[in-house]
Amino acid sequence: MSLLARVASGARLTLDEALELYRLPLFELAAAADAVRRRRNDPRVVTYLIDRNINYSNVCSVACSFCGFYRTRRQADAYTLEFSEIGAKIRELEALGGTRVLMQGGVNPYLPFSWYLELLRYLKEHHPGIRVEAFSPEEIKGMAKLTGMSSLAVLTELQAAGLDGLPGGGGEVLVDAVRRARHVAPARISTGEWLGIMGEAQSLGLYTTATMVIGFGETPAQRLASMARIRGLQDASLASHGNGFSAFIGWTLQT
Repeated sequence: MSLLARVASGARLTLDEALELYRLPLFELAAAADAVRRRRNDPRVVTYLIDRNINYSNVCSVACSFCGFYRTRRQADAYTLEFSEIGAKIRELEALGGTRVLMQGGVNPYLPFSWYLELLRYLKEHHPGIRVEAFSPEEIKGMAKLTGMSSLAVLTELQAAGLDGLPGGGGEVLVDAVRRARHVAPARISTGEWLGIMGEAQSLGLYTTATMVIGFGETPAQRLASMARIRGLQDASLASHGNGFSAFIGWTLQT
């Protein structure tokens, strides 16, 4: 059976097969992906939802070299939004029929953990019809460091306050040799920590997504190694909790 035929059949690919597939012309790869979609889902049905990204603060202590978003607290354009400002943005979303907000910021060491809990309670009280998927694994790690709590305890308290899901920000390429490069983010969350926090979120039943940013100089093999680690966690979480990643989002590094 040819590789494309194996793909169309829904067979589980090895890393070597995935690398061969990765090198195919784009239209052949797209056709293979569409064949899998048609096999698994009604090809006449495509679903979508209306959501909004809100960055609640741009103050961050991680200082990734490729990031144009973060600021130190002393910079003139540093900000942390008031709850009312976040609520105003959500009202604009609701006016368009939106149902979900994705909310992330920097790793802000000046916000107490109670701020995040109060924000979630505020949003659930004033916008009960909006799903709140917020705070990346990097932010969860920062909250754990700030409070001395475990990341699982942090997630548990956030969920009790109203958190519905954990976005996959900070995934980039899940290969530490790439992540630790000076031009990337030597101080950023490690592959093991990112996967561990995602696994904890999945154990709690939170909605999770996986992300991938390419363009740091990594090889195709390293990109596929990253995907394989996501697939490995997906296998483990589905087997243990019946809950895994609901989406995979990839994009290129913008410079």
